[in-house]
Amino acid sequence: MLGRVAVFHDEVQERKIVKDDVMFKAYYGAYWLVKKEISNRKFQSLLDFLKFLGLNEMEHFQYFSAGFMREIFLALGSALLDKLLERVKKAYCYSLLTKEVTDVSVLEMFVTFIQYFDKRYRES
Repeated sequence: MLGRVAVFHDEVQERKIVKDDVMFKAYYGAYWLVKKEISNRKFQSLLDFLKFLGLNEMEHFQYFSAGFMREIFLALGSALLDKLLERVKKAYCYSLLTKEVTDVSVLEMFVTFIQYFDKRYRES
């Protein structure tokens, strides 16, 4: 009996130790998906792949609810939007395209695309 309790206790202690590191790696994985324009549905698959590569502490990441996943991507989107808006404000010119789209659940949304010219890097 004590052996089983000790194993459980060790796992709880390990979770406490690696909690911040695991959360950072999970957010960084989500950030990579966003930057590479890969579907957020691939997030759990990416974490499984990281476990396969030997990042064993990722098994302690237990937050796969739809609400939590949405919060991760909303937080990342907000941070990226702030950076993007700063660049657009400094741009020589920019254009906007807004379109109404419907997702799988027949929910109507507006999607806005922005393109701008950055003099520093001579790119759009």
